[in-house]
Amino acid sequence: MLTVDTGLATPPPSRGSPHTATCGQSFSQPSARAPSPDVYKAWGIDVIDSPLMPGTSKVKQQPFTWSQVQEIVATNDLDLFARSAPGTDEYLAFKAQLKRQGTTIQDYLVRHELEWADIQIPDHKLFTVKDDIKVMYNKFPYYFEDNVTHLCVWTKVPIPNDPNSATGDISAYTRAVIDTFVRKLFPDSQLVWFRNWAALQSVRAISHCHVIIKDVDPKLLARALAGDFDVLTEADYKAIDAQFATTS
Repeated sequence: MLTVDTGLATPPPSRGSPHTATCGQSFSQPSARAPSPDVYKAWGIDVIDSPLMPGTSKVKQQPFTWSQVQEIVATNDLDLFARSAPGTDEYLAFKAQLKRQGTTIQDYLVRHELEWADIQIPDHKLFTVKDDIKVMYNKFPYYFEDNVTHLCVWTKVPIPNDPNSATGDISAYTRAVIDTFVRKLFPDSQLVWFRNWAALQSVRAISHCHVIIKDVDPKLLARALAGDFDVLTEADYKAIDAQFATTS
């Protein structure tokens, strides 16, 4: 089965003032201007148009190095992520197939991948109930080196947008919650994670974040994919709340 990557990237690189996330990474507020062709050229990215896409699609000539992956996530320039040429062709062919079948990515995802009969919004906190979380391979990943694994973590509990973000980014508090869960999921791992801004999402009804791991431990990966992982506890939330209480 195919896992749909909903990280369609079109907005430009961020050029705002950086702010620090709780995981120790630096993030920037995204710009609303169109990206410069020189930026894509510098990154070895070609831009193509397709009627199957809501915006342009980007093709990377060479795989992103791990340092480039870290830089993109640290600066929140998520629009720079791109697929390989074969990966882009596969993704567009899949979207064309769905269109012929008269269905959407969201419907396919819920019925055939997540297999969630009920996606009503739960009333508990994010990442606290295992049955509401699913970790899956991204079968249409961005163009990474062979030792880099691209996963998506899906959740029935919505990941809220920051009301102060013009592009639908997430708040520092939400970053802390996601980071705490991801680090419990893959402890002592070389990883970065991100949640696309709302402006970059093609499936907005089901929340997810991307986790990119270098040299992942096969046992940890197998456990995560099988749903064998620890969720966030009340103690985890109290620690996050205490951290923000001391910094506010």
